Amino acid sequence: MTHQFPSLSPEQKKELSDIAQRIVAPGKGILAADESTGTMGKRLQNIKVENNEENRRSFRDLLFSADASLSNSIGGVIFFHETLYQKSDGGKLFPKVIKDQGIVVGIKVDKGTAALNGTDAETTTQGLDGLSERCAQYKKDGCDFAKWRCVLKISDGCPSPLSISENANVLARYASICQQNGLVPIVEPEILPDGDHDLKRCQYVTEKVLAAVYKALSDHHVYLEGTLLKPNMVTAGHSCPTRFTPQQVAMATVTALRRTVPAAVPGICFLSGGQSEEEASVNLNAINRVPLHRPWKLTFSYGRALQASALAAWQGKAANKKAAQDAFFSRAKINGLASKGEYKPSGSADQASTQSLYTASYVY
Repeated sequence: MTHQFPSLSPEQKKELSDIAQRIVAPGKGILAADESTGTMGKRLQNIKVENNEENRRSFRDLLFSADASLSNSIGGVIFFHETLYQKSDGGKLFPKVIKDQGIVVGIKVDKGTAALNGTDAETTTQGLDGLSERCAQYKKDGCDFAKWRCVLKISDGCPSPLSISENANVLARYASICQQNGLVPIVEPEILPDGDHDLKRCQYVTEKVLAAVYKALSDHHVYLEGTLLKPNMVTAGHSCPTRFTPQQVAMATVTALRRTVPAAVPGICFLSGGQSEEEASVNLNAINRVPLHRPWKLTFSYGRALQASALAAWQGKAANKKAAQDAFFSRAKINGLASKGEYKPSGSADQASTQSLYTASYVY
């Protein structure tokens, strides 16, 4: 019988495990501020603000300096490469701004999707070439975790066995390289909400995808205690005529996770997948109230669902900075409560927080 050659020292394992636990400490989740330049441009276009480096910097500065107690709700922030080397209004590098608040700095390391030939427009994710060197540099520059997004879709013939196995292996290889360089990998196999499939179909596909991902992580000897999972919630397709309650979404989601995700994984940080801010919070809250044993922290790694209200309040104007910060901080607090199952919606959610954030075939 073959056996694993030791790849991580006990010290490396402890460092990775400690970082992962810090990110998902009780009541904390992740702010995904890793939108590419193009995606950030779409966000800014919605509020009629020019997509230039200064405007992107200003908006990120507004988020990172929102409130002295931000670290009560945010355990980690995922950066885009450009943002990692930008400075706050006060002249301090953004990673230092985040670290000084006791928040962990992360970085998006994938290079986007590429077509999988011979499939129905399915994709894999590129960026493994040179990844080890990039991870080593990012570690030196203050990062302690990384993110890599793979994308799968549900349709008549999708996801195909090829798409499932290819994306699982790419995620496992990425995770292994990250850990060698002292970065906690966030493993993100996102199943898109595009389509008219029902809740049951999404649950089935989610289970198949996650089972393949954890088989691949095991095959690649990835240290699970030093990883985090960033999955979709189990929801019906955006065009499904049937509406499901947060309780139904929560039961399907937790059931799928219990069947596939080892208890060794410290935390599961859901992506919002185009849900409105309020919907993403309400569903997360329901997930944390499901009467089933949940061995991992179940929290958030939201981009759009933490920023929509802040963007709407900001409008690119310096005079609106405080209002935008208040809107962001309020959402962060709400999601912190939801990650403990303690969010009680007041019923008076504002328009920005209830607006759908769905984008077909969403790319970062």
